[in-house]
Amino acid sequence: MNILFVYPRPDEIKRSRFGFSMNIAYASSVLKFKGNSTYFVDLSVQDLSNSQIFDMIEMNSIDRVFVEMDSFALKRSSNNQDALEILKLIKHRFTNLKTIAFGHACIMKREEVDNADETITCDILKYLLGGDYEYDSLPFPDRDLIESVEYYSAQPKSTLIQTSKGCLNSCIFCQRQGWQNKFLAHDIDYVCREFYQLQERGYKNIWIQDENFTFNLSRAKSLLKRIIAEHLTDGMKISMSSWTKIDEEFLQLAARANIRILSMGIESANLEVLKFYRKDIDLERVKHLIGVADSLGIFTVGNFIIGAPVENLAMINRTFDFIQRSGLDQVNIKTLDFMIGSKLYEMLPRDKFPKDHYFGCLENGLGQISLKELESLKSDFLKRYNLSQRERLAKKIVKFGTPYED
Repeated sequence: MNILFVYPRPDEIKRSRFGFSMNIAYASSVLKFKGNSTYFVDLSVQDLSNSQIFDMIEMNSIDRVFVEMDSFALKRSSNNQDALEILKLIKHRFTNLKTIAFGHACIMKREEVDNADETITCDILKYLLGGDYEYDSLPFPDRDLIESVEYYSAQPKSTLIQTSKGCLNSCIFCQRQGWQNKFLAHDIDYVCREFYQLQERGYKNIWIQDENFTFNLSRAKSLLKRIIAEHLTDGMKISMSSWTKIDEEFLQLAARANIRILSMGIESANLEVLKFYRKDIDLERVKHLIGVADSLGIFTVGNFIIGAPVENLAMINRTFDFIQRSGLDQVNIKTLDFMIGSKLYEMLPRDKFPKDHYFGCLENGLGQISLKELESLKSDFLKRYNLSQRERLAKKIVKFGTPYED
Protein backbone atom coordinates (compact mmCIF):
# COMPACT_ATOMS: atom_id res chain seq x y z
CA MET A 1 0.00 0.00 0.00
CA ASN A 2 1.21 3.54 -0.81
CA ILE A 3 0.57 6.05 1.96
CA LEU A 4 0.97 9.83 2.02
CA PHE A 5 1.40 11.76 5.27
CA VAL A 6 0.46 15.44 5.21
CA TYR A 7 1.42 17.95 7.89
CA PRO A 8 -0.78 21.01 7.14
CA ARG A 9 0.13 24.70 7.23
CA PRO A 10 -0.11 26.19 10.70
CA ASP A 11 -2.01 29.44 11.14
CA GLU A 12 1.30 31.12 11.92
CA ILE A 13 4.50 29.91 10.26
CA LYS A 14 7.89 30.39 11.90
CA ARG A 15 10.61 31.98 9.82
CA SER A 16 12.87 29.04 10.65
CA ARG A 17 12.05 25.71 12.24
CA PHE A 18 14.18 23.03 13.87
CA GLY A 19 11.86 20.10 14.27
CA PHE A 20 9.37 17.82 12.58
CA SER A 21 6.41 15.60 13.43
CA MET A 22 7.69 12.68 15.51
CA ASN A 23 4.23 11.10 15.18
CA ILE A 24 4.67 10.88 11.41
CA ALA A 25 8.28 9.70 11.68
CA TYR A 26 7.36 6.81 13.99
CA ALA A 27 4.18 5.94 12.07
CA SER A 28 6.12 5.74 8.81
CA SER A 29 8.64 3.34 10.33
CA VAL A 30 5.85 1.09 11.56
CA LEU A 31 4.12 1.12 8.17
CA LYS A 32 7.35 0.42 6.28
CA PHE A 33 8.08 -2.49 8.62
CA LYS A 34 4.70 -3.89 7.55
CA GLY A 35 5.68 -3.61 3.87
CA ASN A 36 4.05 -0.33 2.89
CA SER A 37 5.61 2.61 1.03
CA THR A 38 5.31 6.07 2.59
CA TYR A 39 5.55 9.64 1.29
CA PHE A 40 5.55 12.98 3.07
CA VAL A 41 4.34 16.54 2.54
CA ASP A 42 5.12 19.11 5.25
CA LEU A 43 3.34 22.36 4.49
CA SER A 44 4.85 24.06 7.55
CA VAL A 45 8.09 24.24 5.54
CA GLN A 46 6.98 23.56 1.94
CA ASP A 47 5.12 26.00 -0.29
CA LEU A 48 3.20 23.55 -2.47
CA SER A 49 0.14 24.30 -4.54
CA ASN A 50 -2.92 22.06 -4.50
CA SER A 51 -2.08 20.82 -7.98
CA GLN A 52 1.43 19.81 -6.84
CA ILE A 53 -0.07 17.77 -4.00
CA PHE A 54 -2.55 16.18 -6.43
CA ASP A 55 0.31 15.33 -8.82
CA MET A 56 2.20 13.66 -5.97
CA ILE A 57 -0.86 11.55 -5.14
CA GLU A 58 -1.27 10.48 -8.78
CA MET A 59 2.42 9.87 -9.54
CA ASN A 60 2.87 7.63 -6.49
CA SER A 61 -0.48 5.82 -6.79
CA ILE A 62 -1.38 6.80 -3.25
CA ASP A 63 -3.98 4.57 -1.57
CA ARG A 64 -4.40 6.46 1.72
CA VAL A 65 -3.73 9.96 2.94
CA PHE A 66 -3.09 10.59 6.64
CA VAL A 67 -3.53 14.25 7.63
CA GLU A 68 -2.13 15.28 11.01
CA MET A 69 -4.24 17.70 13.06
CA ASP A 70 -1.81 19.04 15.62
CA SER A 71 -2.63 21.26 18.58
CA PHE A 72 -0.95 24.66 18.91
CA ALA A 73 2.06 23.17 17.17
CA LEU A 74 4.02 26.26 16.16
CA LYS A 75 3.97 29.49 18.19
CA ARG A 76 0.75 28.31 19.88
CA SER A 77 -0.73 28.13 16.40
CA SER A 78 -3.06 25.35 15.28
CA ASN A 79 -2.92 23.71 11.84
CA ASN A 80 -6.48 22.42 12.01
CA GLN A 81 -8.06 24.90 9.61
CA ASP A 82 -5.65 24.01 6.83
CA ALA A 83 -6.09 20.31 7.62
CA LEU A 84 -9.84 20.63 7.04
CA GLU A 85 -9.24 22.42 3.73
CA ILE A 86 -6.75 19.78 2.56
CA LEU A 87 -9.11 16.93 3.43
CA LYS A 88 -11.92 18.67 1.56
CA LEU A 89 -9.80 19.28 -1.56
CA ILE A 90 -8.40 15.74 -1.67
CA LYS A 91 -11.81 14.14 -1.12
CA HIS A 92 -13.35 16.28 -3.86
CA ARG A 93 -10.60 15.39 -6.36
CA PHE A 94 -10.09 11.72 -5.40
CA THR A 95 -13.47 10.37 -4.31
CA ASN A 96 -12.21 6.78 -3.87
CA LEU A 97 -9.05 7.68 -1.97
CA LYS A 98 -9.26 6.91 1.76
CA THR A 99 -8.58 9.95 3.94
CA ILE A 100 -7.63 9.61 7.61
CA ALA A 101 -7.37 12.40 10.20
CA PHE A 102 -5.17 11.89 13.25
CA GLY A 103 -3.16 13.86 15.79
CA HIS A 104 -3.35 15.55 19.17
CA ALA A 105 -6.41 17.62 18.24
CA CYS A 106 -8.33 14.48 17.25
CA ILE A 107 -7.43 12.77 20.54
CA MET A 108 -8.57 15.73 22.64
CA LYS A 109 -11.75 16.64 20.75
CA ARG A 110 -12.89 13.07 19.94
CA GLU A 111 -15.07 14.27 17.07
CA GLU A 112 -15.41 12.97 13.54
CA VAL A 113 -13.50 15.24 11.16
CA ASP A 114 -15.26 16.49 8.02
CA ASN A 115 -14.12 14.81 4.77
CA ALA A 116 -12.09 12.20 6.67
CA ASP A 117 -13.24 8.64 6.05
CA GLU A 118 -11.77 7.81 9.44
CA THR A 119 -10.77 9.88 12.47
CA ILE A 120 -8.19 8.35 14.81
CA THR A 121 -8.95 9.44 18.37
CA CYS A 122 -6.04 7.61 19.99
CA ASP A 123 -2.26 7.49 19.60
CA ILE A 124 -1.63 6.72 15.91
CA LEU A 125 0.87 4.00 16.83
CA LYS A 126 -1.75 2.25 18.95
CA TYR A 127 -4.06 2.43 15.93
CA LEU A 128 -1.45 1.07 13.51
CA LEU A 129 -0.28 -1.70 15.86
CA GLY A 130 -3.79 -2.79 16.79
CA GLY A 131 -3.73 -1.90 20.47
CA ASP A 132 -1.32 -1.26 23.32
CA TYR A 133 2.31 -1.80 22.43
CA GLU A 134 5.69 -2.04 24.11
CA TYR A 135 7.42 1.34 23.83
CA ASP A 136 10.80 -0.33 23.24
CA SER A 137 9.37 -2.48 20.44
CA LEU A 138 9.03 0.56 18.17
CA PRO A 139 11.41 0.93 15.23
CA PHE A 140 13.43 4.14 15.24
CA PRO A 141 11.75 7.18 13.64
CA ASP A 142 11.88 7.26 9.83
CA ARG A 143 14.38 10.08 9.30
CA ASP A 144 14.72 9.12 5.62
CA LEU A 145 11.06 10.03 5.13
CA ILE A 146 11.52 13.34 6.94
CA GLU A 147 14.58 14.17 4.85
CA SER A 148 12.67 13.45 1.63
CA VAL A 149 11.47 17.03 2.20
CA GLU A 150 14.12 19.44 0.93
CA TYR A 151 13.90 21.77 3.93
CA TYR A 152 15.07 18.97 6.23
CA SER A 153 17.61 17.44 3.83
CA ALA A 154 19.19 20.92 3.61
CA GLN A 155 19.82 20.64 7.38
CA PRO A 156 21.66 17.29 7.36
CA LYS A 157 23.34 17.94 10.70
CA SER A 158 20.10 18.35 12.67
CA THR A 159 17.47 15.92 13.95
CA LEU A 160 15.25 14.98 16.89
CA ILE A 161 15.28 12.04 19.27
CA GLN A 162 12.64 11.03 21.81
CA THR A 163 13.85 9.08 24.85
CA SER A 164 10.57 9.39 26.77
CA LYS A 165 7.14 10.96 26.50
CA GLY A 166 4.80 12.33 29.09
CA CYS A 167 5.59 14.26 32.25
CA LEU A 168 2.77 14.01 34.82
CA ASN A 169 3.79 17.28 36.42
CA SER A 170 0.87 19.20 37.93
CA CYS A 171 1.06 22.40 35.79
CA ILE A 172 -2.53 23.41 35.07
CA PHE A 173 -1.75 25.27 31.83
CA CYS A 174 -0.15 22.31 30.00
CA GLN A 175 -2.34 20.61 27.43
CA ARG A 176 -0.05 17.62 26.86
CA GLN A 177 -1.89 15.44 29.36
CA GLY A 178 -4.86 15.82 27.06
CA TRP A 179 -3.17 13.34 24.71
CA GLN A 180 -0.42 11.74 26.85
CA ASN A 181 -1.49 10.94 30.41
CA LYS A 182 1.23 8.39 31.12
CA PHE A 183 4.99 8.73 31.45
CA LEU A 184 6.74 6.28 29.10
CA ALA A 185 10.52 5.95 28.92
CA HIS A 186 12.62 3.98 26.48
CA ASP A 187 15.07 1.54 28.01
CA ILE A 188 18.60 2.95 28.21
CA ASP A 189 19.85 0.26 25.79
CA TYR A 190 17.23 1.35 23.23
CA VAL A 191 18.23 5.02 23.54
CA CYS A 192 21.94 4.21 23.21
CA ARG A 193 21.33 2.17 20.07
CA GLU A 194 19.47 5.12 18.56
CA PHE A 195 22.22 7.58 19.52
CA TYR A 196 24.71 5.23 17.88
CA GLN A 197 22.62 5.39 14.69
CA LEU A 198 22.56 9.20 14.86
CA GLN A 199 26.32 9.21 15.25
CA GLU A 200 26.72 6.92 12.22
CA ARG A 201 24.51 9.20 10.14
CA GLY A 202 26.64 12.21 11.05
CA TYR A 203 24.10 14.31 12.94
CA LYS A 204 25.58 17.14 15.01
CA ASN A 205 22.62 19.11 16.40
CA ILE A 206 20.24 16.90 18.36
CA TRP A 207 17.09 18.09 20.11
CA ILE A 208 15.87 15.60 22.71
CA GLN A 209 12.13 15.97 22.20
CA ASP A 210 11.05 14.67 25.61
CA GLU A 211 8.51 16.91 27.33
CA ASN A 212 10.65 16.67 30.48
CA PHE A 213 13.92 14.75 30.13
CA THR A 214 14.52 14.89 33.89
CA PHE A 215 11.05 13.84 35.08
CA ASN A 216 12.81 10.70 36.34
CA LEU A 217 16.10 12.29 37.43
CA SER A 218 17.74 8.98 38.37
CA ARG A 219 17.04 7.58 34.89
CA ALA A 220 18.28 10.78 33.26
CA LYS A 221 21.59 10.56 35.12
CA SER A 222 22.02 6.86 34.32
CA LEU A 223 21.38 7.53 30.64
CA LEU A 224 23.90 10.39 30.54
CA LYS A 225 26.52 8.24 32.29
CA ARG A 226 26.06 5.52 29.67
CA ILE A 227 26.22 8.04 26.83
CA ILE A 228 29.45 9.48 28.24
CA ALA A 229 31.03 6.04 28.78
CA GLU A 230 30.27 4.97 25.20
CA HIS A 231 31.16 8.36 23.64
CA LEU A 232 27.78 8.39 21.88
CA THR A 233 27.50 12.18 21.68
CA ASP A 234 31.12 13.02 20.90
CA GLY A 235 31.13 15.89 18.39
CA MET A 236 27.42 16.57 18.94
CA LYS A 237 25.59 19.52 20.46
CA ILE A 238 22.48 18.47 22.34
CA SER A 239 19.41 20.47 23.42
CA MET A 240 16.74 19.37 25.89
CA SER A 241 13.80 20.49 28.02
CA SER A 242 13.72 19.99 31.78
CA TRP A 243 11.87 21.09 34.84
CA THR A 244 13.83 22.85 37.59
CA LYS A 245 14.04 19.80 39.88
CA ILE A 246 17.61 18.97 38.94
CA ASP A 247 20.92 19.18 40.77
CA GLU A 248 24.61 19.95 40.28
CA GLU A 249 25.48 16.33 39.51
CA PHE A 250 23.01 16.27 36.64
CA LEU A 251 24.45 19.51 35.20
CA GLN A 252 28.00 18.16 35.38
CA LEU A 253 26.94 14.97 33.59
CA ALA A 254 25.00 17.02 31.04
CA ALA A 255 28.06 19.12 30.23
CA ARG A 256 30.22 15.98 29.78
CA ALA A 257 27.53 14.50 27.48
CA ASN A 258 27.61 17.66 25.31
CA ILE A 259 24.26 19.05 26.41
CA ARG A 260 24.61 22.62 25.18
CA ILE A 261 21.08 24.00 25.59
CA LEU A 262 18.89 23.38 28.64
CA SER A 263 15.36 24.80 28.45
CA MET A 264 13.44 25.13 31.73
CA GLY A 265 9.89 26.13 32.57
CA ILE A 266 10.12 28.72 35.36
CA GLU A 267 6.92 30.60 34.47
CA SER A 268 6.90 33.34 37.14
CA ALA A 269 8.85 34.96 39.97
CA ASN A 270 5.68 35.36 42.05
CA LEU A 271 4.76 32.68 44.57
CA GLU A 272 1.05 33.49 44.24
CA VAL A 273 1.19 32.93 40.48
CA LEU A 274 3.27 29.74 40.83
CA LYS A 275 0.73 28.44 43.34
CA PHE A 276 -2.05 29.17 40.84
CA TYR A 277 -0.09 27.27 38.16
CA ARG A 278 0.51 24.45 40.68
CA LYS A 279 4.25 24.71 40.19
CA ASP A 280 6.59 24.03 43.10
CA ILE A 281 9.71 26.08 42.30
CA ASP A 282 12.51 27.35 44.53
CA LEU A 283 13.50 30.53 42.69
CA GLU A 284 16.80 31.02 44.55
CA ARG A 285 17.72 27.43 43.79
CA VAL A 286 16.90 28.04 40.14
CA LYS A 287 19.27 31.03 40.01
CA HIS A 288 22.00 28.90 41.58
CA LEU A 289 21.50 26.13 38.99
CA ILE A 290 21.61 28.66 36.15
CA GLY A 291 24.95 29.88 37.51
CA VAL A 292 26.32 26.33 37.67
CA ALA A 293 25.16 25.63 34.11
CA ASP A 294 26.75 28.87 32.93
CA SER A 295 30.12 27.91 34.46
CA LEU A 296 29.95 24.56 32.61
CA GLY A 297 29.23 26.11 29.22
CA ILE A 298 25.58 25.07 29.11
CA PHE A 299 23.31 27.70 27.55
CA THR A 300 20.09 28.09 29.53
CA VAL A 301 16.67 29.04 28.21
CA GLY A 302 14.00 30.24 30.64
CA ASN A 303 10.33 29.94 29.74
CA PHE A 304 7.86 32.31 31.41
CA ILE A 305 4.14 33.05 31.24
CA ILE A 306 2.33 36.31 31.92
CA GLY A 307 -1.40 36.96 32.18
CA ALA A 308 -2.55 34.70 35.02
CA PRO A 309 -5.91 35.78 36.50
CA VAL A 310 -4.21 36.47 39.85
CA GLU A 311 -1.41 38.51 38.26
CA ASN A 312 -1.18 42.30 38.16
CA LEU A 313 1.34 44.65 36.56
CA ALA A 314 3.55 44.79 39.67
CA MET A 315 3.83 40.99 39.62
CA ILE A 316 4.80 40.95 35.95
CA ASN A 317 7.50 43.53 36.61
CA ARG A 318 8.74 41.37 39.50
CA THR A 319 9.14 38.47 37.06
CA PHE A 320 11.00 40.75 34.65
CA ASP A 321 13.33 41.82 37.49
CA PHE A 322 14.03 38.18 38.31
CA ILE A 323 14.83 37.43 34.68
CA GLN A 324 17.18 40.41 34.49
CA ARG A 325 19.16 39.08 37.47
CA SER A 326 18.93 35.40 36.52
CA GLY A 327 21.83 34.95 34.10
CA LEU A 328 19.61 33.13 31.56
CA ASP A 329 21.04 33.12 28.04
CA GLN A 330 17.68 33.20 26.30
CA VAL A 331 14.16 33.97 27.48
CA ASN A 332 10.79 32.99 26.04
CA ILE A 333 7.70 34.75 27.37
CA LYS A 334 4.20 33.63 26.42
CA THR A 335 0.80 34.99 27.28
CA LEU A 336 -1.20 32.51 29.35
CA ASP A 337 -3.42 30.42 27.13
CA PHE A 338 -6.40 28.40 28.37
CA MET A 339 -5.89 25.54 25.87
CA ILE A 340 -8.06 22.52 25.25
CA GLY A 341 -6.64 19.48 27.03
CA SER A 342 -5.27 21.46 29.98
CA LYS A 343 -6.67 21.47 33.52
CA LEU A 344 -6.95 25.24 33.16
CA TYR A 345 -9.25 24.91 30.13
CA GLU A 346 -11.40 22.36 31.97
CA MET A 347 -12.21 25.04 34.56
CA LEU A 348 -13.99 27.16 31.93
CA PRO A 349 -17.77 26.81 31.55
CA ARG A 350 -18.38 25.40 28.05
CA ASP A 351 -21.44 27.58 27.43
CA LYS A 352 -19.38 30.76 27.78
CA PHE A 353 -16.11 29.47 26.30
CA PRO A 354 -16.85 27.10 23.39
CA LYS A 355 -13.61 27.65 21.39
CA ASP A 356 -10.42 25.58 21.77
CA HIS A 357 -8.36 28.27 23.50
CA TYR A 358 -8.59 31.68 25.16
CA PHE A 359 -5.84 34.03 26.24
CA GLY A 360 -5.68 35.07 29.88
CA CYS A 361 -6.52 38.71 29.39
CA LEU A 362 -8.96 41.41 30.42
CA GLU A 363 -11.06 41.17 27.24
CA ASN A 364 -11.86 37.51 27.89
CA GLY A 365 -12.57 38.09 31.57
CA LEU A 366 -9.65 35.80 32.38
CA GLY A 367 -7.01 38.31 33.45
CA GLN A 368 -6.38 41.80 34.81
CA ILE A 369 -4.49 43.22 31.81
CA SER A 370 -5.51 43.64 28.16
CA LEU A 371 -3.99 41.37 25.52
CA LYS A 372 -2.50 44.38 23.71
CA GLU A 373 -0.75 45.55 26.87
CA LEU A 374 0.52 42.05 27.67
CA GLU A 375 2.01 41.75 24.19
CA SER A 376 3.57 45.21 24.49
CA LEU A 377 5.05 44.45 27.94
CA LYS A 378 6.52 41.22 26.64
CA SER A 379 7.97 42.72 23.46
CA ASP A 380 9.49 45.77 25.17
CA PHE A 381 11.11 43.72 27.92
CA LEU A 382 12.60 41.12 25.56
CA LYS A 383 14.18 43.86 23.43
CA ARG A 384 15.80 45.37 26.52
CA TYR A 385 16.87 42.03 27.90
CA ASN A 386 18.41 40.71 24.70
CA LEU A 387 20.33 43.95 24.26
CA SER A 388 21.61 43.84 27.83
CA GLN A 389 22.87 40.26 27.41
CA ARG A 390 24.59 40.69 24.06
CA GLU A 391 28.10 41.37 25.38
CA ARG A 392 27.93 38.61 28.02
CA LEU A 393 26.70 36.08 25.46
CA ALA A 394 29.45 37.01 23.02
CA LYS A 395 32.06 36.31 25.71
CA LYS A 396 30.44 33.00 26.57
CA ILE A 397 30.49 31.92 22.93
CA VAL A 398 34.16 32.85 22.64
CA LYS A 399 34.88 30.75 25.72
CA PHE A 400 32.66 27.69 25.04
CA GLY A 401 31.70 27.91 21.36
CA THR A 402 28.21 28.18 19.89
CA PRO A 403 25.46 25.99 21.36
CA TYR A 404 24.70 24.48 17.94
CA GLU A 405 26.37 24.13 14.55
CA ASP A 406 25.16 26.05 11.52
